[in-house]
Amino acid sequence: MTSSKLAANELPPDLSLAGTVVDKGSWSRTDAGATTVEQREGVRQTWQVEAALTLPIENLAARAENERARQEVQEKRLALSQVETTVSQEIRSARRAVEMGLARLRQTQVAARHAANHLEAEGRLLDLGLTDTFRLLQVEEEASQARLAETQALVDYLSAITRYELSLGIIAEKYTRGRTAAVSRR
Repeated sequence: MTSSKLAANELPPDLSLAGTVVDKGSWSRTDAGATTVEQREGVRQTWQVEAALTLPIENLAARAENERARQEVQEKRLALSQVETTVSQEIRSARRAVEMGLARLRQTQVAARHAANHLEAEGRLLDLGLTDTFRLLQVEEEASQARLAETQALVDYLSAITRYELSLGIIAEKYTRGRTAAVSRR
């Protein structure tokens, strides 16, 4: 930004004014009691004023530098805009992942509860002699798969929360705050 301003300063016309006053002669001062008497003898004052106007007719180097600086500023603004867009997309994506992860976790919890109830019921049926051990082992395998799916959904949900906090900068803030406190304790 500063280089843009400097380059732009070289483009407009420049008007310079300078002036001098020269006083030639002698002065004498006499103190007589409480009164002061000043005398000027042979005083001659010379005034000189100069004005200079500079017009850049073909200041191509300054114009090119000004244009380059403007392009650089525009590129930086565009890069910043792209980064802001990317960050907002990441935040939205992470938030959707958290919402979907929570919904999946709730579904797998319900499925695991139903599988556990089914296993318990199948065990009672085996006690009554109404089913065989092969069927009980199948239901037990289904219950194990349901618990495994619930655990995986919980891990995915917690990972989504971590990605969301990371995209918002919460984790970095927690980490630096904790690190600053640890350094200050030393």
